[in-house]
Amino acid sequence: MLVWELAYTRIAGVLTGLEAAAYHGHHRQPGGWLAASPSRVERMQEECAGVHSFHLQPADGQLLPAYQPGQFSSVSVEIPGHPHWQIRQYSLSDAPGRSYYRLTIKRQKADHKTPAGQVSNYLHDTMQTGATLLMHSPTGEFYLDDTAITPLVLRAGGVGITPLMAMLEHLLLSGSPREIRLLQAVRDADAQPFGQRLRLLAQRHPNLRIFTLYGTPAPVLAGNEEDADETADENLGYGLLADEHLDTLLADLPRMADCYCCDPLSFMRHVNILLRAQSFENRHFEVFGPAQVIKRLSE
Repeated sequence: MLVWELAYTRIAGVLTGLEAAAYHGHHRQPGGWLAASPSRVERMQEECAGVHSFHLQPADGQLLPAYQPGQFSSVSVEIPGHPHWQIRQYSLSDAPGRSYYRLTIKRQKADHKTPAGQVSNYLHDTMQTGATLLMHSPTGEFYLDDTAITPLVLRAGGVGITPLMAMLEHLLLSGSPREIRLLQAVRDADAQPFGQRLRLLAQRHPNLRIFTLYGTPAPVLAGNEEDADETADENLGYGLLADEHLDTLLADLPRMADCYCCDPLSFMRHVNILLRAQSFENRHFEVFGPAQVIKRLSE
C-alpha cells in the first residue's frame, strides 16, 4: 500500500468513528436516522453558474430528522471505478421544517492548486430528478442561536452562503424582528448563489439589508433607475474586504451583534482580524477546513 493510501485509510477511519458517534446521538431526535437513508432527488435548480440546489425527500417515506439552521448533512456516493465510497458534507441551505432537504453544491473545477472535486462533479453530471442519494442525519456545531435578540451579521464568501441561507430563511419565516445585515463576497454577478432570492427577501423584509462585494468591477445595471432600486442590493464595490466596507456595513450596529461567517480559510482569517479590530466579540465561524483551525480563529 502506498503511503498516501495508508494515510487516507487511517484518516477516513478516524473521521468515520467521530461521525458515527455524532450520528448515534442525533438519531434519537424526532425522525432521526441511525444509518444512511436513501433520499430521492425531487427537484434541481441552478442558483448561479456552477452551483445547483438538490431538493431531496426520503425515498421510503420516513420523517426528515430535525436540524438547526446552519448544520450540514453527509452524503455517501459510490463513484464508478473508484474503490471506496466517498462521503462529503454539505450544508442544508433552507429553513428547517420543510418537506425536503436542500443541498446547494458547487462544482469544484480543477485549478493550478487542486484537482477537480470527484463528488461535486459526479453529482452535477449524473444526478437527475428521481435519482437516489444516500444521506445521513444532520449534525454540526455551527448553527444559529435563534433565542438571541441582538442584531445579526451574516458574512459569506461565494458558496459559503449555504448555511447562512438556512439561518436567514428560518428567521424571516418565523417573523423574527432582529435586524439582519448580510454581506456576500463573490467573484462577479454570474457567480452569486441565491442573488435573486436575497434581493427578493430584502424587498419583503425591512429588517434585512444585503450587501455585495465583487472580486471584479460589477457590471452596470441595464434599464432605468427604478429597475436599479428594485434590486434591494447595496453594492460595496469590488476588491478584498476592508475596514471601509465594514464601516458601511456595521457602523451603526452595537458591538454585541452576533456575527456568523462562512468563507474559505484564507479569507476567514482576514475577516476575523477585521471583525476583532472593530470589537465584535460574538464571532462564529464555519470554514472548509479542519475543525481545530476553526476553533483557533475564535480565540
